[in-house]
Amino acid sequence: MLGITTEFVDSRAYSATGAKQERILELLKKCGATSYLSGPAARNYIDETRFAASGIELRWQNYGGYPEYHQFHPPFEHGVTVLDLLFHTGRDASWYIWGWRDAVLHT
Repeated sequence: MLGITTEFVDSRAYSATGAKQERILELLKKCGATSYLSGPAARNYIDETRFAASGIELRWQNYGGYPEYHQFHPPFEHGVTVLDLLFHTGRDASWYIWGWRDAVLHT
């Protein structure tokens, strides 16, 4: 429904042994990742220099700019999960994630 084709693998398949950031870095190395996308709240505890030293590009997700959609109980609530989007917009949910960007870029 959302058009996501990314393969998800259970982290236990990589037998990582570290804790917290070390575990993330170990998992990234074992799966051959070159970058890591993190949510903005993690800025409070992620040490960017450890990622750089490991050769992993650390990128931060920006959740701003997404269009609002009709929710059953106004006003619009921003702090929700993708489930809220799915329940309120159905098959149009993928447009709210990706499609609107194309519309903005081509106007």
